[in-house]
Amino acid sequence: MNYKVHENPVIHGSYSAEVENVRRYLTARIDWMDKKLGYDPSVDTPAPPEVNPVKVYANENAVCIDGVIEPVQISIIDVTGRTLVYKLISNNTVFPIPKGFYFVTINAKTVKCIVK
Repeated sequence: MNYKVHENPVIHGSYSAEVENVRRYLTARIDWMDKKLGYDPSVDTPAPPEVNPVKVYANENAVCIDGVIEPVQISIIDVTGRTLVYKLISNNTVFPIPKGFYFVTINAKTVKCIVK
């Protein structure tokens, strides 16, 4: 904790300081992702009535899409901005994905999803 390592430009000196550094980074990264996706959590705009009420939830090591009754475009993006899935689906689907924090977009509606 007190030694400079090649990949760490700053020495934080303690475990709690390192954890706080990671928390700051993730908070800033999520804000950056929200801006890239055009997501503004402070704006409460009325949503149009849903014709296709698709449900997104995390299961063990997977993102699950239920309630699909017509073809929908799905994308799953990780916190680094990498697109893991970009696909048109026409039925309920389970995407096996490693543990992590993801943004799932279905027909221009984005939700945050944590796979544990």
